[in-house]
Amino acid sequence: MNEQTNIRALTVGEILDRAFRIYKTGFVTLLGVVAVMMIPHGVLLFISTLYLNDTRFVEMLLSGVFQNLATVGLVAAISRLNLGQDITINSSYSQGTKRFWSVIGSDFILGLAIVLPAVALGMCLGVTGLGWLAIILILPIAMFISTRWSLNTSAIILENVGATAGLTRSWALTKDHFWRVFGTSFAAGLLSLLLTVLPSLLARYFLGLMGVSLQIIEPTGVVMEQIALIFALPFTIAVQVLIYYDLRIRDEGFDLELRTEEMQ
Repeated sequence: MNEQTNIRALTVGEILDRAFRIYKTGFVTLLGVVAVMMIPHGVLLFISTLYLNDTRFVEMLLSGVFQNLATVGLVAAISRLNLGQDITINSSYSQGTKRFWSVIGSDFILGLAIVLPAVALGMCLGVTGLGWLAIILILPIAMFISTRWSLNTSAIILENVGATAGLTRSWALTKDHFWRVFGTSFAAGLLSLLLTVLPSLLARYFLGLMGVSLQIIEPTGVVMEQIALIFALPFTIAVQVLIYYDLRIRDEGFDLELRTEEMQ
């Protein structure tokens, strides 16, 4: 077996290293998968900043569609790369979009599971001026739920299941590996956050020093964020897909299944 099909249990460092290797191996195609969706997303978001004072709702709507489409395509592409298979932009979206609405549904359920307790706790404590306490108390709950359900998209796409089945699958896979999953995801998320936010902040800062008007600074920042996201998203998704496979290897002997199939 070559390096990509040498599927085995990995340490946290090895997961990050293999994510970089997959990113490098499929660089052009992975960027193409992201760009197909994120360039239109960026253009529409850029236009909205020119004509709307508050773009939060538009940004949430566009991200829900375009970024999730890019994500399902990336999950399919990165899975194939990890298993040593060929990929194309078309085949990635052909596999990924079959369960697009299931991914949307699972994300909606995940959002409700985090937001509803936060709203309820905030209403209970907010009346006594303890709103910040509500936020502090809800953070561990949000962290726990989001980590246990963090593999829902990978499970939905790669096992071709529905929203609730994907969430259930993620919950089962992460049962005995919470801190491992949280730590790996946190490291990858922090790196991706720096890659996407830092260029935008620097652009806004230097344009501000040059006396450029806010009407130009904000759209420019949006463009920088979208460009950075195109480069960072494949790595983030690669880490999540590799965590998914790593837990299947540790608990279900997925590597032995692959070896048996290759021998046959």
